[in-house]
Amino acid sequence: MTTGPTKAAGTDWLRQQGKKTGLGEEPSLDQVSTVSMEVERWLQRHQVEYAPPTNVPMTLIDLKRSRANQARRDAIVADSVERFAAAMKTGAVFPPIVVYPYVGKVVIIDGNNRHEAARRASLDVIRGIVVADSTPSELIQLLTVEANASHGVTPELTWRLQQAFHLISIGFSDAQAANASSVTTQQIMLHRKLEDSDRRAKAMRIGSFGELPATARAALAVLKDEAVFFQAAQTAVKTGMFVEDVRDMIRTVRKETSEAGRVAAIGRIAEERGIEAAARKAIGHAPRVSSPKTALSSGIGLIMSCDEGQLARSVLTLKDKELIMKRLKGLEDKVLALLIALDTVHPEPDDDEEV
Repeated sequence: MTTGPTKAAGTDWLRQQGKKTGLGEEPSLDQVSTVSMEVERWLQRHQVEYAPPTNVPMTLIDLKRSRANQARRDAIVADSVERFAAAMKTGAVFPPIVVYPYVGKVVIIDGNNRHEAARRASLDVIRGIVVADSTPSELIQLLTVEANASHGVTPELTWRLQQAFHLISIGFSDAQAANASSVTTQQIMLHRKLEDSDRRAKAMRIGSFGELPATARAALAVLKDEAVFFQAAQTAVKTGMFVEDVRDMIRTVRKETSEAGRVAAIGRIAEERGIEAAARKAIGHAPRVSSPKTALSSGIGLIMSCDEGQLARSVLTLKDKELIMKRLKGLEDKVLALLIALDTVHPEPDDDEEV
């Protein structure tokens, strides 16, 4: 029965590879196969020292650590492995895997699916590149994320953003993390704002905040005063704001020079949107109900319950007045249309008509 190499044997093999490591020369077709060139140039861009491509004994690869060392939920993609294994059996050439030394063995940075395919094809060796054992662990993590995000089955955006924030947490810049994770710096900034807004809303116990569009929630993060954020978030939720509504509110609020002024501005917006919603219901733009008669009775009831004096006192700006006048004109037109419709159904009898 064939057994794996001893730890000492693995260490000796790695020591020989270590003596060969360097930043590498510009690859040419005379030095390495075409499939290796892109991998080497990738390592060179990151100033990684490595040994030239070589046949890595399959028994030297730490399977458990390799599968866990991945910037994707599933290290192995079954469809890819099946295709790779079938191709390897026919002698197809694949890019070399990239590994780093670890306690007499090597751990895969890039190439888990190729390695699994080689196992299924019963190969004894796999073409690979061993990076220098002096490579910083942070750089190994960046290479792992970049490899998984740039080829193969690309992880979904949420997962790539999670990896980007992990890279940022260990010292990489937004630009470096974005490039490695195949996201944009704008997406990172948006996600950061979204997390900030969600955290603050949760701490303030603002109900149904998560039902707002993600871009609307992220936009609210620019409101740094907690009282202002609270009032704006509450208004956005209660009045069913969309992204542009939230942005308009923020633009209005940021014109104020004091916290009290910003809170008061939000109050006016909330009141205006409340009046607008009531007006929409009154003129029949509310969600349709089964009976037009019921809708009409309900709308008339709302209008009749409106106190003229209170309405006049609540109008604080010319914009408020213009909005209400516009809605009332629409209501007037609608009432006239309803009267005409009713008259055509049961017209009033003429004075000289015998009843």
